[in-house]
Amino acid sequence: MRYVIIDESRTSLLPLELLCSVFVVSRSGFYDWAERVAHPASDAEEKQALEAAVIRVHFESRRIYGYRKVHGVLAGKGIEVSDKKVYSLMVKNKLRSKTRKAYKPQTTQSNHGNKVSPRVFQIETTGVTKINEVWAGDITYVATREGWLYLSIFIDLFSRMVVGWAIADHMRAELVRESFMMAVKRRKVTPGLVVHSDQGVQYTAGDYRRAVEILEFVQSMSRRGNCYDNAYVESFFSQMKKESRIQLTSATPERMRS
Repeated sequence: MRYVIIDESRTSLLPLELLCSVFVVSRSGFYDWAERVAHPASDAEEKQALEAAVIRVHFESRRIYGYRKVHGVLAGKGIEVSDKKVYSLMVKNKLRSKTRKAYKPQTTQSNHGNKVSPRVFQIETTGVTKINEVWAGDITYVATREGWLYLSIFIDLFSRMVVGWAIADHMRAELVRESFMMAVKRRKVTPGLVVHSDQGVQYTAGDYRRAVEILEFVQSMSRRGNCYDNAYVESFFSQMKKESRIQLTSATPERMRS
């Protein structure tokens, strides 16, 4: 119907380009319609042309579009067909939307042979009565225009303040070591401080573990696959991503509070 109105309304004052813009159709779509009107095809030819159009749109989308989006593209080209018909043609030709799952970095690598520390800090029973009594550490990922960045933090569970942090484009052991050493330098700590984390390889070996031993801290680790054991840090990360939306590379520890 739109093409009929456009065809009947064309004048020197209402050129085709303007009319197509007003009725939100393409000029190529109008010309295709005009060609079909001038040279009507048989029913069989129309069915074949429609099927070919559905296949073409699907593959031009790199096989990502489902039937609804294919139908929308065809409608934009002036091809009048129901979405149910598009669906049936895609089923007939075994065309399916192939969307890729969003990539989610894995920050915990617990498949290692390193020693695992016992769960000294137990969130359901252990009370925290003063600062520098229990620190909890973890790593999260942050999506940026340049790619994934990884943030390692340590939180004092009494004040709920981030006492140490580091951010990098990797999550090797030195990322945890840097955030831990920042916390040690910023706080007056004494032997017996409990440092809690998951069983990730970054916490089970290397300079971080040696530093914990030298300082005579008590290392504590969550049960494998149990994120509830480190719920305070998980909660902080969740809140940070929901509310702050800040450039973490320019954030200061004082701004990063739960």
